[in-house]
Amino acid sequence: MFILRSHPLFTLPFLLVKLFPLHAMSEDSPYTDVCSAYCNASMFSNCSCIGNNKILKCEGKSVGVFLVMNITDSSLNSSCSMTFNQTYGDEEFCRTELDSLESLLGNLNKGNMMRFYFPDSDFHIKPRINFKVTCKANEFYTQVLKLDNVSNSLPSASKNSFRFQNTKTNLWVDAEIQVYYDCHSDKNQICNKSGHVVCAPGYFGDRCQRYCNSSIFKNCTCSTYGNLTCQRHSVGAFFEIQFVKTHIPENASNITYDLIVKQSYKNVTFQQMTYAPVILHQTPDLSRLGFTNNTMSFYYPDFNSFQNPSCAIYLKTNNTQLGQVFKLQDVAPTRNAEFRPQTLPLHNEGDKIYRPNGTCYHNGSFICNHNHFGDNCETFCNRSRPNGTCHPNGSFICNHNYFGDNCETFCNTSRPNGTCHPNGSFICNPNHFGDNCETFCNTSRPNGTCYHNGSFFCNHNHFVDNCEIFCNSSRPNGTCYHNGSFICNHNHFGDNCEIFYNSSRPHGTCYHNGSFICNHNHFGDNCETFCNTSRPNGTCHPNGSFICNHNHFGDNCEIFCNSSRPNGTCDNNGSFICNHNHFGDNCETFCNTSRPNGTCYHNGSFFCNQNHFGDNCETFCNTSRPNGTCHPNGSFICNHNHFGDNCEIFCNSSRPHGTCDHNGSFICNHNHFGDNCDIFCNSSRPNGTCYHNGSFICNQNHFGDNCETFCNSSRPNGTCYNNGSFICNHNHFGDNCEIFCNSSRPHGTCYHNGSFICNHNHFGDNCETFCNTSRPNGTCHLNGSFICNHNHFGDNCETFCNSSRPNGTCYHNGSFICNHNYFGDNCEIFCNSSRPNGTCDHNGSFICNHNYFGDNCETFCNSSRPNGTCYHNGSFICNHNYFGDNCEIFCNSSRPNGTCYHNGSFICNHNHFGDNCETFCNTSRPNGTCHPNGSFICNHNHFGDNCEIFCNSSRPHGTCDHNGSFICNHNHFGDNCDIFCNSSRPNGTCYHNGSFICNQNHFGDNCETFCNSSRPNGTCYNNGSFICNHNHFGDNCEIFCNSSRPHGTCYHNGSFICNHNHFGDNCETFCNTSRPNGTCHLNGSFICNHNHFGDNCETFCNSSRPNGTCYHNGSFICNHNYFGDNCEIFCNSSRPNGTCDHNGSFICNHNYFGDNCETFCNSSRPNGTCYHNGSFICNHNYFGDNCEIFCNSSRPNGTCDHNGSFICNHNHFGDNCETFCNTSRPNGTCYHNGSFICNHNYFGDNCETFCNTSRPNGTCYHNGSFFCNQNHFGDNCEIFCNSSRPHGTCYHNGSFICNHNHFGDNCEIFCNSSRPNGTCYHNGSFICNQNHFGDNCEIFCNSSRPNGTCYHNGSFICNHNHFGDNCETFCNTSRPNGTCHPNGSFICNHNHFGDNCEIFCNSSRPNGTCYHNGSFICNQNHFGDNCETFCNSSRPNGTCYNNGSFICNHNHFGDNCEIFCNSSRPHGTCYHNGSFICNHNHFGDNCEIFCNSSRPNGTCYHNGSFICNHNHFGDNCEIFCNSSRPNGTCYHNGSFICNHNYFGDNCETFCNSSRPNGTCYHNGSFICNHNYFGDNCEIFCNSSRPNGTCYHNSSFICNHNHFGDNCDIFCNSSRSNGTLTDNSTIMTLSFEFVCNCTLMTRQEINKYILHHLSELNTHIHPPIILHVPKGRQHVKRTTKQDWLSTNWKLTAAILGSIAIALCIVLVAEISKM
Repeated sequence: MFILRSHPLFTLPFLLVKLFPLHAMSEDSPYTDVCSAYCNASMFSNCSCIGNNKILKCEGKSVGVFLVMNITDSSLNSSCSMTFNQTYGDEEFCRTELDSLESLLGNLNKGNMMRFYFPDSDFHIKPRINFKVTCKANEFYTQVLKLDNVSNSLPSASKNSFRFQNTKTNLWVDAEIQVYYDCHSDKNQICNKSGHVVCAPGYFGDRCQRYCNSSIFKNCTCSTYGNLTCQRHSVGAFFEIQFVKTHIPENASNITYDLIVKQSYKNVTFQQMTYAPVILHQTPDLSRLGFTNNTMSFYYPDFNSFQNPSCAIYLKTNNTQLGQVFKLQDVAPTRNAEFRPQTLPLHNEGDKIYRPNGTCYHNGSFICNHNHFGDNCETFCNRSRPNGTCHPNGSFICNHNYFGDNCETFCNTSRPNGTCHPNGSFICNPNHFGDNCETFCNTSRPNGTCYHNGSFFCNHNHFVDNCEIFCNSSRPNGTCYHNGSFICNHNHFGDNCEIFYNSSRPHGTCYHNGSFICNHNHFGDNCETFCNTSRPNGTCHPNGSFICNHNHFGDNCEIFCNSSRPNGTCDNNGSFICNHNHFGDNCETFCNTSRPNGTCYHNGSFFCNQNHFGDNCETFCNTSRPNGTCHPNGSFICNHNHFGDNCEIFCNSSRPHGTCDHNGSFICNHNHFGDNCDIFCNSSRPNGTCYHNGSFICNQNHFGDNCETFCNSSRPNGTCYNNGSFICNHNHFGDNCEIFCNSSRPHGTCYHNGSFICNHNHFGDNCETFCNTSRPNGTCHLNGSFICNHNHFGDNCETFCNSSRPNGTCYHNGSFICNHNYFGDNCEIFCNSSRPNGTCDHNGSFICNHNYFGDNCETFCNSSRPNGTCYHNGSFICNHNYFGDNCEIFCNSSRPNGTCYHNGSFICNHNHFGDNCETFCNTSRPNGTCHPNGSFICNHNHFGDNCEIFCNSSRPHGTCDHNGSFICNHNHFGDNCDIFCNSSRPNGTCYHNGSFICNQNHFGDNCETFCNSSRPNGTCYNNGSFICNHNHFGDNCEIFCNSSRPHGTCYHNGSFICNHNHFGDNCETFCNTSRPNGTCHLNGSFICNHNHFGDNCETFCNSSRPNGTCYHNGSFICNHNYFGDNCEIFCNSSRPNGTCDHNGSFICNHNYFGDNCETFCNSSRPNGTCYHNGSFICNHNYFGDNCEIFCNSSRPNGTCDHNGSFICNHNHFGDNCETFCNTSRPNGTCYHNGSFICNHNYFGDNCETFCNTSRPNGTCYHNGSFFCNQNHFGDNCEIFCNSSRPHGTCYHNGSFICNHNHFGDNCEIFCNSSRPNGTCYHNGSFICNQNHFGDNCEIFCNSSRPNGTCYHNGSFICNHNHFGDNCETFCNTSRPNGTCHPNGSFICNHNHFGDNCEIFCNSSRPNGTCYHNGSFICNQNHFGDNCETFCNSSRPNGTCYNNGSFICNHNHFGDNCEIFCNSSRPHGTCYHNGSFICNHNHFGDNCEIFCNSSRPNGTCYHNGSFICNHNHFGDNCEIFCNSSRPNGTCYHNGSFICNHNYFGDNCETFCNSSRPNGTCYHNGSFICNHNYFGDNCEIFCNSSRPNGTCYHNSSFICNHNHFGDNCDIFCNSSRSNGTLTDNSTIMTLSFEFVCNCTLMTRQEINKYILHHLSELNTHIHPPIILHVPKGRQHVKRTTKQDWLSTNWKLTAAILGSIAIALCIVLVAEISKM
């Protein structure tokens, strides 16, 4: 579906059919249309009527549609005429008339087609073709072809078939219609599907002048303006070209150019920009094109990933174009980029130029003056300087081995390992150092720096020869040694020395991993707690407390309590406490204590509380009520003559003429009335009813003394008065008062017929709506709304909206709301919103939903995936450094020495290893292999840094260390390592002869016992134990405790522990700890638990409630102004005239009312009450202004009016309107007293029932039923039944039916039938259902079970030898030594076991249990034949064997196997205490480090590091360095490093390096920084100023022809005139090319360099500027140098330092992971 109208910014198709102008399509006039009869171009902005107003011609790019028709068949007479009208809506713009169709049909038969043109189809709607065919004077037909919905397709121009037909004349035309567009595109443009000119793919801009191709990059996209936008941190390079100077002849100063820039990789252009127009001047100014300082900046993304980067720059005017391609791979900081000047051939013969320093000769040649060179003699070169020659281009070429600006410096180029710099200094090749570059130092080694003398100094925290070992020296509590090992300080342990343990603590030993191992029977973090492990029935906890074994309790675990019994728990003192709801000696009885109204007794039985009954005491029955008795099921049974729920009503059932019902009321017999039924009233009278007092009340709607007057009182809104008249209520009108009209409404009046007539300008049912009828453009509706006229909208119809526009609707506010799928200001744009995965926005463009892409949003791409971007075609492009199908793999491609592959793996280059390829390893070295982490692993028996040393490691009693030396194993000594001494034993030392000597205060065969004999109050015994004197306790017997005090015991730590329930310093205070809800304090006071209060904490008070405080007695006292049980109610008691009561309500003082008691009302007035708002409201039933009139309004069926009169409601009668009487009922009459008096023989409330009163033995009751006299029953009361019998009722048929639960002939037997599981039989017996037994059948017993019988009490009695709940188990009771249990199991007698109890087992033995098979199974942790041996099996890492010995698992050691020692580690042995003792020459936590201790000049430490003796250095301490020399320090490699400010081989030369503006060199000389001069570099001279030179005395000498303090004034002292020749050039463009070779983003460059250059000159240096060379035969231009041009070396050094610092930080952070 299409419409003609479309917004010009979008490309939706619009009109698709254009019919009949009478000429064939012609490419010569694509925008014309023949309008032979009428032409009107006023509605088009770019069309006009020409050719005597017969041709519609449109200019420019008018977006229109050609509609072409071919008539394929017809029944038209060729003599007929035809008229065609072309319109947009109702407006005609072209009409064509044909007098005859003969020529038309003839042309069509020849294959020609007719064409119409609809201009500006974007901006018009409703395209129409109206055609009229006239064949006779009065015979014609017309047809209108609506073209809105004709389908089309631009590429195929599909045909649409139509038939134009007049059924009356059977004239018809079959035609085919085809669509074309008038779109014609220029360069870089195409026509889209809607016929609009758009940019071709890859081109952007308002004229499609920008080209952008991002497809070759993974992290860049083209913006809508054609800018290449790359993600942050894209590794690229920035280049800048600056226009410096141009020379333009006067006649070419206004020529405009196109500036074209193309950026490419491998000749593939990814960005092209065209800037136009460009007008060049002598001093270029390109700021209006967006360039700053005439500088164009270019960004090359992924610069390291592509080859052959180039930038082509062209200037183009008319048919002339010049420029060149800059090869950017040639740009480097150490060489110039060879860019030649560019010249435009725009000069004229005779144009002049000023060339100084030469003379034009008569033959036209230009001869340079002395010392001037170049094509225009513009270059000065002093030829008198020695050691060089002036080149024809003016440059001074130095002789061999001479360098410098004036060739004044000699440099011998024949020296190897270096190159002479242009300034004459000798620059060493990479990896060579020294004055003559004679020293080789490999700079590719990480973690270090080659110094100027060639020595390799490790970076901070890196050690050994190649600095390959990292040791974090910032860790406290230790020191990094020169071999990279980290040696812990005293009392510090662990890999990072992070564990502090005081090794001087008694009762334990510090191990190398920092663990403190306690001596035997000592426990706790500091081994300060003594615990006797020899006590039975328990185990010492690591904190020193004694933990009882399973089922043992008490202070010494001496009490046994079987905790395996169900339904209970052993408490701390060994008592067995039943779980909740369990009772009995063994807690075997379940009783649910959560049941209310009862109590579980200690034996588990449940006794109901008073007044509660039922199986679960769930029924309440008040037994204190008189006149009845509570039944066991909780029901209350009334005594004789008592009735009601509580039997509180007495009813004498012996009275005649009536019967007591169940609620105690006395029901009168028929025609008897009164409290005692002693009044007779004939109820057979019509139009009335006998009431309970015996009065005859008229029926409803009947009035008068005899109920003879009828008044329909059922009519609402009025009242029948006693005389039968009907009076309407207030606001009701009409003959029957059926019309309600509220007369209290303002703005209107009620008329007598009930209609409400509104006042002027008021409308609505209640005239409540004001509507100003004087407003224009609308009319007031009856409901008061203002109805707008056609096309007017808004609250006051002030807004005009043309509702005749198609495709939309005018809304009430005047806005024009588009129909579905139509958009735009006039809804002229069609957008199919039913397409999935997208939404049409307000301007009609189709916007794809989230994650959908493509022209029709048909492609799904999950954009929520991280690390990538969904492109407009739906493809998912990974961000920079992310790879994989879903970009889920991160690979940092900026890492050197490797490449990220498409799967995200990082593949290292040759000879590079490590996770980030950061480690260089030369794989060409023999005798070893490069490990994946980059380390060089030696082959077997090869050692040394480069594996160059061979050592046979198969020799016994020793090991080859890393340098190839053969070192004895641990604990082996002597020349032949043949003496063994276990040096791992603590508290002693292996001497050189192998003997083990104990340290002071240590004893025992292995010196394992420590005893400090200097401690007082105790004595060290021979075994090393320290025994305290009497009343002294503690590890050192330092604590005195008087053990003679009662009620307590002195413990081993000297503390005096009180007995149970005793407290205080001397345990003198008794406190009962068994009381709940509290805890005995150490001083013996009983401290209540949280929220419990009272002397015994028996009162609960929730103290977490806000706004109050729990007092000591448990009462909750509210804060000021808070009230309620939980103080949850706030009441401001500071308000006057009232008081807050206890529940928080504000009670007003007497005579004060209102929410805040602010209103006064005199409440002493009678007959009324002051209400809460202070108003005086009359008391109930009082009326009048002063409440002086009494009217009882509580009477139902009537209303007290405002003057106190009581008006009865309709159908209500009596003085108090208490009687309802329906007056509309037939067969009776309502009397004034409200009684409805029935006619004779008619009864019932409505006299609707006929009853024959002449029948004997009965009476017609007021309801019309015939009530038999007492004891008479049957339809006619012919059957006698004695109804005085209790517990039964005579039914209407005369049968005597027993009451519920009563049975027997006279119902004299009670049987409770509400009991389940049984039935009361007619004789009153209760027969249980099958399988139910007991007095109340409450016991279920399945009688279908075999092997037993259900007895009358419900118990299931098993047959002989059968047992179990269902007697399903057979048990032979004749077997000896046992008894059959009720469950059928055979229970053995004491000490007898086995299936038949045939095995004897003595169960009185302690520490074990006789099992069912007769075997004696030891209790947990007890072993041996009689379980006499204790072994704690809960200890991990070991197993208790049958004899009670505790055998440690593999790799576990110690008394309790608590120490893990990996015995599979080579080079060491695990000892019984779990310590790992290294072999000779092996060290480290795992003895993995070999250290040759036989090397002289050093000692192997416990971590395997080899610590050199004083003044010895190097890996093997083989280098001697005299550290006593002043002014320096010997470093770990033996080199002598000078102190600050000292230089020279022996640091004998002092140079003050704190002087600013200079640097001390290695020989002690002080070299000034750039721009500083003088002996102390104290004089500043800015050498970056052009046109001059700073001399050593800091004076600034100007160049030739320059003058002034800063040489900034130019004066050409040798100017002359010349004339241009044919070969001369006029316009020259000079470039400075800037290369930023850092891997920084554009934003960072702007921030740190371009935007803050002035502040950062001393900190961060700008990018390097490479100078334009002076090519042969071209004009030499002197370019102005900026600060960076002369300081690029310093810039490179600073950037390199920053990079090294970042690498160090990175390595440090990685090492922490």
